Amino acid sequence: MDDSGAEAFTGREVTGQVLGGMRRLIRFGLDRRIAERIYEAIDAFAAPWLIEGRRWEGLAREASQSGRLVTARHWYRQAFYLFRVADFAYTDNVPAKLEAFDGLQRCFDTATSGIPLAPEMVTISAVGGEFDGMFVAPEGGDASPACLFIYGSDGIKEEHYWQSALPLVQRGIAVLVVDGPGQGAAVRRAGVPARADYETFASGCVDALLRDHRVVSSAIGVMGSSAGGYMAPRAFAHDRRLCALQINSALYTPLEGSWVHYPAARPQLRYNVQASSDREAYDIYTDFTLASVTNIDPSRPARIYHGSEDPRIPIEQAHKVGAMLGGQAEVIIWPGADHNLGNVATESHPQMWDWMAARLHEAAARGPR
Repeated sequence: MDDSGAEAFTGREVTGQVLGGMRRLIRFGLDRRIAERIYEAIDAFAAPWLIEGRRWEGLAREASQSGRLVTARHWYRQAFYLFRVADFAYTDNVPAKLEAFDGLQRCFDTATSGIPLAPEMVTISAVGGEFDGMFVAPEGGDASPACLFIYGSDGIKEEHYWQSALPLVQRGIAVLVVDGPGQGAAVRRAGVPARADYETFASGCVDALLRDHRVVSSAIGVMGSSAGGYMAPRAFAHDRRLCALQINSALYTPLEGSWVHYPAARPQLRYNVQASSDREAYDIYTDFTLASVTNIDPSRPARIYHGSEDPRIPIEQAHKVGAMLGGQAEVIIWPGADHNLGNVATESHPQMWDWMAARLHEAAARGPR
């Protein structure tokens, strides 16, 4: 425990969950040399990342003030990732976590301001509350197909701008990413817990897309990764306005497929549902299952990718989700791939984006169903 009372990870005892997050951010754009230098030198895990984030933010601010805007944006992005690693290290809404979250949002907003395909911050009204979202549209101003992207238990919307939204936008697909219940700003700032019936929230996101003149109403899909691989199929089954589904690492039951199988995820999963103990979290997660989802329309295309060596979610979970979807659902087990196919991302992820873009452009060409 650190002096703020937060649950922080220290030194070589840093958990696989947090270390995995750091490695993920390196794939996303965090400079590996910066990360390795900090990690090798520290005794306490979280605080040095906050300090380094402040330093890089200061360098970026100086560059901006001297008119070196391209350099400033590059350095603001590095500061964003450094604050994000610090945010990872806490599974309680203590001041240090909230400072890190404020820092990453501040640096993200500055890094992406005024650039081509800049993200638009939006507010989504759903399930009796308001949630922060990020909308990114293709250039040109014409209406385009759209995709609702649902990230995993330890994600935030901002980190998926470069990694998940832009690749689809560059293929002509608008993307909406929202910090829903148990995610991002919703759980950090308002303490809104994750909910088993995520489809009720997702339908509010679809409502928002349908109200946007930049979206082709007959061509809206949904993608989910990791814990989003539980939430996305719920949304797809419930809302027939969604015309295609794609999952990267499917999750049939978070309790069996993550809590039991990968204990390192438990602090994060407990935080997502705002439980005060493992026992309370376990009881809450008994309601999180796709077993009760039966209203599937098998005519809509669905595809699941899952790594054969995924240490976090067993392959059986992907097969169970595929069986639940039935019909045209494809289950692709990628040989040698780990969680979210991160170690084969250069080959696998473009195939996912291509598949979803093709399905949505086909739906747009067909017109209303």
